[in-house]
Amino acid sequence: MALLEIKGLQKAFKDVKAVNGVDLSIEEREIHGILGPNGAGKSTTIGCLLGLIPYDSGKVIFENGVGIKKWSKNIGYVPQDLAIYPDLTAKENVRFFCSLYGFGGEELNAKVQKALELVGLVDVADKRAGEFSGGMKRRLNLACGIAHSPKLIIMDEPTVFSCSCCRYF
Repeated sequence: MALLEIKGLQKAFKDVKAVNGVDLSIEEREIHGILGPNGAGKSTTIGCLLGLIPYDSGKVIFENGVGIKKWSKNIGYVPQDLAIYPDLTAKENVRFFCSLYGFGGEELNAKVQKALELVGLVDVADKRAGEFSGGMKRRLNLACGIAHSPKLIIMDEPTVFSCSCCRYF
């Protein structure tokens, strides 16, 4: 059974068709990429399947026929732009985002530690994110998106990640 099934997805903004009939099926442990020039509708497609942008027609179906509202906890989203807090440490950033999924206590600590290990930021876990290099910020952004151990990871503009942590995916 597919983790995600997109059928005939369409989205227009006024008279501009941003997404025109996207069909995609993603099974567990598969990696897919959506390629296209700027303005091709890649980010719009992601916004539609995350429930952030209402689509005009088509279907977005998650595992076992569940809709986005019930399945969203299974998605790790890593946005194109950085979504970290510069005044918080790496550990505090990951802890915050992971806690949004209901984790607490030792389970939260273990998930934060694992995410920081995966992206190679354990040595700087107590350093403020605002002091990081661009690459370190990107790795922290990734850690925040995967700390809750999602079934599906969606990365908008994944080519910006050149870190060794991506070998785990």
